[in-house]
Amino acid sequence: QLARVDGMMPGHELDLGMVIDGHSLGFALHDHTEEFLRLGRACRSVICCRVTPLQKALVVRVVKQGEQKVSLAIGDGANDVSMIQEAHVGVGIFGKEGTQAARASDYAIHQFKFLKRLLCIHGRYSYLRVAGIIQYSFYKNMTFTLGLLWFSFFNGFTGQTLYDAWTITLYNIIFTSLPPFLYGIFEKDLNDDVIAQYPQVYMRMQKGKLFTKQTFFIWVLDGLWHSLVVYFASMFLFQDESIFHNGRTSGLWVMGTLASTLAILIVNLRIILEIKTWNLLIALVILLSLMMYILFLIVYNSS
Repeated sequence: QLARVDGMMPGHELDLGMVIDGHSLGFALHDHTEEFLRLGRACRSVICCRVTPLQKALVVRVVKQGEQKVSLAIGDGANDVSMIQEAHVGVGIFGKEGTQAARASDYAIHQFKFLKRLLCIHGRYSYLRVAGIIQYSFYKNMTFTLGLLWFSFFNGFTGQTLYDAWTITLYNIIFTSLPPFLYGIFEKDLNDDVIAQYPQVYMRMQKGKLFTKQTFFIWVLDGLWHSLVVYFASMFLFQDESIFHNGRTSGLWVMGTLASTLAILIVNLRIILEIKTWNLLIALVILLSLMMYILFLIVYNSS
């Protein structure tokens, strides 16, 4: 019979459902786990009734380990706590049965209907922002720090830095920190109404297309390429020593300041290209980051 069910799966000839009680579920989970999973895969829905809290958690564990996919459990009572904690993502509902489930969960909602908005809208935005910030963080640090690596080939690996110590310190604290921070708060690729009307757009995020080995490799290549451009463009400009009006020549720190200026300008321009949702605060923060760097150069050089 299971072979017949497996044969129906590719074509989806029938809509099947399974209802199993707690007593039968005990045998299925302990003695016939693989058969239980095979039958469950062929069903559009599986209802487990009259089950204990431990059995709920075991069902989640069997499906989680057997399917090797991200699992979500949702409940509203104390008997759902073990199931919620067993799943990758636990959602608790504030209901008449108390707040135990909500306190033990990763996310808490007041009504079951809010699950759609939690997944399709907030889940989509969260994945979009996290994927963008992680890859951008690697990119902006590679663009800046790899210049030190290229410089080491020309200074005999003495440990001499290309950038000033204060520039290195403030790079991730002031000059490039706020734009990605606001990106992680405000970034949206689609409006809420569009996502709510067409929830199938969530499937692209569900497949993990925004954060893969390929996308990460592209960001790494961008950081590598931009670091090469920043360093060798600066070195080419100072290949012949520039002489100022007072007779002094431009030294290492002048070249390093130019290289750091290019790096900070490029990484801020790159996040401008990545941002899809603009508001006044984001524009002001990007402008403020660049102005803070200019102000730092003026104050630091004058001292």
